[in-house]
Amino acid sequence: MKVVGRIKRIATRAFFKDSLVNGAQYVEGSARDLFNMPQVRYDHEYHELKQFGVTPRQLALTRQHFIRMITIFLILACALMLYGIVLFLHGKYWSLFVVSGLFSICLAQAFRYHFWLFQIHARRLGCGLGEWFAYLVQSIAGPKQTRK
Repeated sequence: MKVVGRIKRIATRAFFKDSLVNGAQYVEGSARDLFNMPQVRYDHEYHELKQFGVTPRQLALTRQHFIRMITIFLILACALMLYGIVLFLHGKYWSLFVVSGLFSICLAQAFRYHFWLFQIHARRLGCGLGEWFAYLVQSIAGPKQTRK
């Protein structure tokens, strides 16, 4: 029994058990803090924008700015797509990866500005992606027609 106890004590010291345990606990705590972010909820209503100093003129300018940014990013995405096709036809496959990354960034930016524009159009702050997608489908399909 004394030999087993001595081996455990030597092994514990040799492998720095305390520092390994502390390091593992630090990594676990960091990961827990990283993935368990507190949920901050802002419940601002559209009519409360006046309290923040936002005027209807600023909203109109912001709407125009968003439309301009959506247009710029979509044109840039189309140009990058055409350039990607040219690269593909010339066999420049590694460059095609860079262009496809830039293409996806441009589309993400265009969709981001469109989501913000939808919130202004719907006169609701904090809309969900489901509401935005329903708005997209409705705007593409056109207004519902009722039969008489």
